[in-house]
Amino acid sequence: MPSHFITVANIENLPPGTCKNIETQDWGIALFNLDGQIYALDNTCPHAGGPLGEGTIEGEHITCPWHGWKFHIPTGICQA
Repeated sequence: MPSHFITVANIENLPPGTCKNIETQDWGIALFNLDGQIYALDNTCPHAGGPLGEGTIEGEHITCPWHGWKFHIPTGICQA
């Protein structure tokens, strides 16, 4: 299966400490810039479908705006 990449954002539009929601044809993605390192998580919280990328970033964690579940951005592991 051939691999391909789709440009979804420019680094200039994602300063350190911020998140950007991206909607592709197949996925909702939350892009995070933590001190210059870029991470991508599914933008849909597995708890109730909340938009993770609209949550609050605290250090290396994102808190879902709907019910407060927390996720470690570098690993995606839920800290709820």
